[in-house]
Amino acid sequence: MAIFRGNGGAGDSNQDASITIVTAKALEATLAASAAAASVVEAADASRLDVGTVSTGNPGTSVSVTIAGNAGEQLVSFAIPRGDVGAQGIQGIQGVTGSQGTQGIQGIQGIQGDTGDTGDTGAQGTQGIQGIQGIQGIQGIQGDTGAQGIQGTVFNYSQVAADTSLIVNAGYLADTTSAAITLTLPASPSVGDQIVIADKAGTAATNNVIVARNGNTIQGYAEDLTINVDGALVTLIYNGSTWVVYAIINSLVDGTVVTLDSIQTLTNKTIVNPTLQNYTESVVAIGAVVSSHTFSLTNGTVQTVTLTAGHAATFTMPSPIAGKSFICLLKQAATTGNGTAVFTNVKWNADGAPTITATAGAMDILSFVADGVNWYGTITQEFTP
Repeated sequence: MAIFRGNGGAGDSNQDASITIVTAKALEATLAASAAAASVVEAADASRLDVGTVSTGNPGTSVSVTIAGNAGEQLVSFAIPRGDVGAQGIQGIQGVTGSQGTQGIQGIQGIQGDTGDTGDTGAQGTQGIQGIQGIQGIQGIQGDTGAQGIQGTVFNYSQVAADTSLIVNAGYLADTTSAAITLTLPASPSVGDQIVIADKAGTAATNNVIVARNGNTIQGYAEDLTINVDGALVTLIYNGSTWVVYAIINSLVDGTVVTLDSIQTLTNKTIVNPTLQNYTESVVAIGAVVSSHTFSLTNGTVQTVTLTAGHAATFTMPSPIAGKSFICLLKQAATTGNGTAVFTNVKWNADGAPTITATAGAMDILSFVADGVNWYGTITQEFTP
């Protein structure tokens, strides 16, 4: 590399000359291209050439010279290639670490001295006598427990005076003042559903309340329920297979409670079109009659009589109420027989009054029925023991 210093301008000894830095290779090339350009540095030349940037290029690249600007004030910049990076030196070998010294032997521990004996615990003192407990005061008298209220389903009662379809868990005040009505049960009840029906006007005996079963049974029967008792209150509860009936009769009208399946005595009741299964008539045992007897049907419609040997008995009939009937089992004494009998106010067939069988122990069966004016009799005879 060469550094050249130019002369100052002519007539001005104080003018600084510009400095030019070039490499030998670049200078040689420049001189070869124009020998005149290298030698012509005239003092009278007032043009100016400044050095711009000097930078390094990548290794192996050529030198680059750049001239910028107008003639007389030009700027020269250089790019000089860097040298190649030298190879990395070999790393030295690390020295060996020295061995650790042996640990010294630990000294023997001294023998521990014996522990001293623990002193005996002193005896516990006697507990003092507990004081007498004071007398407990007398407990006050507890008041009587009030009666528990009756729990039940709350019903809203509706008044009905015409045929109505019922809904479950509801109450109905049936008004039959003008005419009988039919109340139809629900077709598809559930277990525990209930319905309450009350005879509001107390006229159910005259104008009945008919409870239509609507496909289900009532009390196990495939029949509708007729409420024909004045002042009746009927509750129907469905148990999953049938409607169960619970009836209460208003005590102001009739104090008798009538249910469908309990053993009860009915007095002066009218049963309409019943079907009687395995019924039994009450028997009145009159016993031996010597001379006379008046029949009474108050206690039964089957009357048994034993005649007395050698005596004629007269039997007086009860009042001939239309539709009344009864049977008389007329026997002779077991060992003697020969008793006779006549019946007052009885009409027989064309054969007239029968002659009673006289054989000892024999029995005749007499049947009587009244038309409201007379009693009419028939006889079946000679049943022997």
